[in-house]
Amino acid sequence: MDVSRVAAAPAATLLAPLRPISPAAAAARQAPDFADKIGRFQARANTVLDASASGADRLQAYQDVFAMAVKGDLLGMSDDDRALYDAATSKSDIGQRAYQLQESYSATVNAAAQRGGAAAAIKAGLANFDSLSTSDQQILFKGGIDAPDRSGSGPYGSVQAWRDNMSAQLQMVSYMRPDGVFDPNIATSKAQDPKFADALALSNDRNTNSASWTQRVLQLFGGQTPKDRIDLSDAAKAAATAGATGTAAAPTPYKTGSIVSKVA
Repeated sequence: MDVSRVAAAPAATLLAPLRPISPAAAAARQAPDFADKIGRFQARANTVLDASASGADRLQAYQDVFAMAVKGDLLGMSDDDRALYDAATSKSDIGQRAYQLQESYSATVNAAAQRGGAAAAIKAGLANFDSLSTSDQQILFKGGIDAPDRSGSGPYGSVQAWRDNMSAQLQMVSYMRPDGVFDPNIATSKAQDPKFADALALSNDRNTNSASWTQRVLQLFGGQTPKDRIDLSDAAKAAATAGATGTAAAPTPYKTGSIVSKVA
């Protein structure tokens, strides 16, 4: 496991603009299911923009729109549909709020990583999340932490699954880096520890977000999960919530094109 990556990785973004039309996109228009995909996109995008729909329905539609984009389902879309995509993502109230929350979360995690390493970063991310209202927690989770990948699915699926994974990550980094700094002689210092070989193998696993990895780590360390809800001082609460509430200073406005989709 690349612990520095775990500590400092920012939340993924759902504000990914689509690429210009390419030969592949033009070919996509000829696919027999293209009209169905665009029809579903239009329905989901309009749900995002429907003020009469519930917040949960709008947020799910927002995540669905992005999933279609990263899967490549929207290649070949018309200019009108591009405008609808922008309206439902970077220009919508949900999109703007998701961007603000992701910026605050990432800044908090990265600052903690610089001060105290991977374990501090994980704790700071959980504290930042816990400082939010329930609705903002859902926006940050669906709009960033559990953003869909190329398969169209997020890495966790639920907030509890993410919490469990963060507990496992914290167990691992606390074991492998007890002082917050990598020890090049760790194999020697822990040679007599029967858990070390398994811990090393798990730390080098390429998929440290999966439910199976989480379960194996928690089983290795006796199923004892560290406390992920932290009692914060007033100053710490202010730092954790900076930029994450309506009364906080406004973050740098999102500009279309500043974040590039990996697929669409």
